[in-house]
Amino acid sequence: MHTRDGRSGIEPDIRRSWATGLALALALCVGPVSWAAPLQATPVVDPAADPGDDIPPVGRSLFDHLVSRDMPGDFASLRQRIEAQVQRRADATVPGLKQVLIPLGRSLQRSAAAPRFFESPRIVLAVDEEPATSTGYAGPMLKDRLYLGHQARADVLEVISYNEAAGRFEFQVVKDFRPGGRPRVFYANRRLCLACHQNAAPIFSRPTWDETNANPNVAALLNEHAPVFQGVPVDRGIDLPQAIDDASGRANGLAAVQLLWRQGCGENDAAARECRAALFVAALQYRLSGNRQFERRSTAALARLARVRWPGGLALPNPDIPNRDPLTGSRGEVTAPFDPLLLRPALATWSTDDGATLTERAVAGLAGFIAEADAARIDGQLAALARRKPPAQTSWSSPCTVTTSAATPRRERLSFGCSDGSVPGLALAGDAQLDAGVVSGARLRQLRIDDQGELRELPLGAGRATAAGRERVLSLPVRARAADGRAITHVAWRWNGDKGSAQLTLIDDFAPVHRAVQALLDAARQGRFDGFDALPFRRARLMSALEEDLGLPPLRWCCLDTAGLPPAQAEPAAIHIPTAQRGASLPPAASAFFAHCAACHATPNRTPPNFLWGDSAQVGHQLSQCAERLYVRLAMWQLPPAQRPKTPMPPAAALLGVHLAEAAWRDSADLARLVDFARDTLAGDSGHAPDLDRLLARGYDTLRPCLPDADTAAR
Repeated sequence: MHTRDGRSGIEPDIRRSWATGLALALALCVGPVSWAAPLQATPVVDPAADPGDDIPPVGRSLFDHLVSRDMPGDFASLRQRIEAQVQRRADATVPGLKQVLIPLGRSLQRSAAAPRFFESPRIVLAVDEEPATSTGYAGPMLKDRLYLGHQARADVLEVISYNEAAGRFEFQVVKDFRPGGRPRVFYANRRLCLACHQNAAPIFSRPTWDETNANPNVAALLNEHAPVFQGVPVDRGIDLPQAIDDASGRANGLAAVQLLWRQGCGENDAAARECRAALFVAALQYRLSGNRQFERRSTAALARLARVRWPGGLALPNPDIPNRDPLTGSRGEVTAPFDPLLLRPALATWSTDDGATLTERAVAGLAGFIAEADAARIDGQLAALARRKPPAQTSWSSPCTVTTSAATPRRERLSFGCSDGSVPGLALAGDAQLDAGVVSGARLRQLRIDDQGELRELPLGAGRATAAGRERVLSLPVRARAADGRAITHVAWRWNGDKGSAQLTLIDDFAPVHRAVQALLDAARQGRFDGFDALPFRRARLMSALEEDLGLPPLRWCCLDTAGLPPAQAEPAAIHIPTAQRGASLPPAASAFFAHCAACHATPNRTPPNFLWGDSAQVGHQLSQCAERLYVRLAMWQLPPAQRPKTPMPPAAALLGVHLAEAAWRDSADLARLVDFARDTLAGDSGHAPDLDRLLARGYDTLRPCLPDADTAAR
């Protein structure tokens, strides 16, 4: 057995090697430097910042709008409630809500089914489909914005859902969630949630999602008990976890998009509002063009201002936790490399030097707040207005090279490549298949008009090739929009042999959008409209105002109006610090435990283990009961990160929250007091000092649980 440092109980040779490595690293970093230090990227979500109040500062979660008036008491009923709010796509590869089974996961509820994990797997559900609309109702935008986690044995539902008014994800729990129960919805301890959800949004495993039923070995063990759990089939491939992973990735980008919208244009002066109005128009253009392009000249202000505000770029938070096979090693145990408590480096950095790419990301992200049904209503209204009063029409033309190939005497395939090489100008590439002169399929593979961005894969309508003297003519309708929002109505080719020409026709039916947005800007200057203020991008606020100005019938919009919702409730989590009662006294180290651990462990909730909750006698007993686990987790601070089998406690994210450097904490008197308490408690129980290696060899999950009467293991 190694000798121990009397102060901390950790091997001195490990501490010396760590210190030597640190000294060497510092030596390599010091000395004369002849170049400027690189600019630091600004984190989109700063783990050291205040996570905000548990209760939303404004607005409510999407989940509240769905259930607060009438909370279902079982998962099947709740799923039906959600399904009624989304639009099923017949062409979707995997239609419907995306659900997976995770019997041995990493959530706070992961041990609720112990030891019969495969009899009650946790269900994870994500919504990635567009909102369903009904007469007079726009429907909530749940896509990428609602996630559920349900472990039936815990009678708890965990919820992450978006708050449009606040521009953030909310974390909630539903307690007593079971058939026959009385479910109650609470906003969760946000600081606790963000220890793992460091992106303030949903997280999910990277491929190949071996914790889920996509793992054949996990599926086989689940099938031994049932083929279906609460309506979720066991036998599914990787398509469902892939969809959840994709949705959580898109959700992760919402904070960056909102940051660019709120701060990238400036504050609330006229220029800032005009900048946001231009971004809104660009997002509409992008959505109406089928998520292809937008007119870029009007959005130049964002690129210019973002470069000044964030010269080092924007660091995106990371929603990806490592893939983990729970059936390898010690079954179910979450070792340090796979623990979501580990601080994750930035997923990527959005450079502000590349203004074009930054603007593309901002516009595409904002377009994601606009539902397909919203875009369809705008598109239909613009077409209706154009029929009443035909707008200006523009035609573009260019020479073409034509390639003809015949599969049969009556069937031919035409390929058109058209461009005169000039900008501005028209350039396109298209295909058409003719059966006896009738189009059986046609498309524009590529299209560039003027100096706008390129459009790809535009479908063409029906038509017939006709003769005009020695030329052949093919005129086909187009149902698409150019980057600047104008409707593309027709493309016509004329050719003789391998030479010809193309003509493209557009109408400026997008002008009413420009007029409507200008009217909203005028209202903003008069203090009657806040949609372009330095507030979150709110679909309901912007789209309802735009539709009203365009003359569309009014709709009910979700989810800004909180009238009629019951008051929001925070999860009962007030820190309780007991005083001596019934002659009992707390250990001397208790003050240090409360100072650094109370936010997560001095609450009424049993997960994470609330060993600091109760009267003084109860807390003292629980601290002694928890000594093995406390010793192991505290000792991890003295090991190099790569050598830690478990994540240390308090986790690094908690230290960031109180602006405490890891090195300062590792050498602090408070940490020494905590370690001394755990070591002395174990020595008093066994008569000898604890051996860290032996405790780890036993397996962390076999150590005494922190709650003596709990079936669940401590985190």
